[in-house]
Amino acid sequence: MQKILAIGLINMLLLSGCSFDNRSGQFSLDLNNADNQRDNTITGTYQTKPVQGGQRYEEMRIESLGQDVYQVLINTPDVVDGCQFNAQAKINNGQLFIPLSEQNPRLRSTMKITFNRGKATVDSTRPEHFNDLKTFCGSGSLVGKYHKIP
Repeated sequence: MQKILAIGLINMLLLSGCSFDNRSGQFSLDLNNADNQRDNTITGTYQTKPVQGGQRYEEMRIESLGQDVYQVLINTPDVVDGCQFNAQAKINNGQLFIPLSEQNPRLRSTMKITFNRGKATVDSTRPEHFNDLKTFCGSGSLVGKYHKIP
């Protein structure tokens, strides 16, 4: 059991950006390398799948501004009443968070963007605040699954 726990701990350290020196038997952590790996996995352009029967889709661009801050832009290309959103997000545990009150003082919710295997999911941190994410769209919502474009 201890051996399994030790192997699991070593794997977690290696995934977090740590490296292991076989000669010295020591781990080292390059924080810049870990930040760059995270930036490379979440930055880029994402799109929702087109709405059934049409060509409408949302596009999201995420750019690193450094120091755990990201610029998030979401729009609906070529649609007059589509979504328009542009804000800075902070990262925490691999997820981006945007207090919507910074965009509109009447809103009290927080947008959350989670990442998993080339996909990003946009939602509110609390289900009852789902409608706040419609505020930035003439029709539709920012909520959804976005697929990373290679």
